[in-house]
Amino acid sequence: MSLYDYAEMLFRSARIDAFRAAIERVVEPGMRVLDLGTGLGTYAMFAAQAGARVTALDSDRVIHLARSLAERNGLADRIEFVHGRAPEALPPERWDLVIFEDYSTPFVSAASHGLLRTIAADHLAPGGRLLPDGFRLGLTPVSAVGPVARDPGMAGSDVRFGLSWTDLRRQMANCGQKAFLPADVLIAPLEPGPRRPILPVPAPADLEVRAAWDASERPVTGLALWFDLDLGDGVWVSNEPGRDPDRVAEPWGQWLLPVDPPLSAPGTRMEARVWWETRSDGLPGWMAWSCTAGDATRRGHEFAGIPLSLDDLTGGKPEAP
Repeated sequence: MSLYDYAEMLFRSARIDAFRAAIERVVEPGMRVLDLGTGLGTYAMFAAQAGARVTALDSDRVIHLARSLAERNGLADRIEFVHGRAPEALPPERWDLVIFEDYSTPFVSAASHGLLRTIAADHLAPGGRLLPDGFRLGLTPVSAVGPVARDPGMAGSDVRFGLSWTDLRRQMANCGQKAFLPADVLIAPLEPGPRRPILPVPAPADLEVRAAWDASERPVTGLALWFDLDLGDGVWVSNEPGRDPDRVAEPWGQWLLPVDPPLSAPGTRMEARVWWETRSDGLPGWMAWSCTAGDATRRGHEFAGIPLSLDDLTGGKPEAP
């Protein structure tokens, strides 16, 4: 991210206030705290102000600015800054509290789940905890065209400039994308799923998300996946769609999964599902999704959205999700 991105999140996001209150509520003097993906060192400085001994780690060069900010605020003697990637760069220590919110937009990924599994096994002290320590996933249908859905304008025809682009559209229909969706594209109430603990790390089979709603006149062109994070005391931070435009600086956005061609069946009950396949190491693998109305079903799968040749499949390994 650029420094402009960090500054925008810092000064425009209500998320920071919620995390500050949670850190002040949880941290006790002398506590050992790890801030993973510290960025500007914001949460590390909050924890240090509360009396903790803090380790702040980030793989980005912004950590050098974070160290300068801690010095300017008189907190450098309470924070150890580590430039490197977790878990390889972590000191051989166990912490009482680990602050981690560097999740991907769809929340579920092999990278974050693998890291948290290592943290829980090797770096969390007995009785230690994670902040946030719980989550819930939500799925809702959207009806949108143009820039919001990044529709390439192929509706009705895949022919442009006298050439067929059908293969492009077919692969795009299997590609999720980050979006900040306004309220007017939502066609069903937002209903997040049940709360789940982040530790122990859930198995992919436990992460399936479902939604059902009464179809309207508007066609379903996509499914929006979002997540909420539990900071305790009934406080949640969320990347749900349709939020106040002044809060679009929230870092995650929503994960928009295409329903292509659009699905329309007014007067019927529609159902949608998102799930993750399980890799050989037990971590989440490829994402897949479906949307059904009566006898009609649209399906998507991340792997089908990757341009590959037979040589790629037989002579090399595609990049893991």
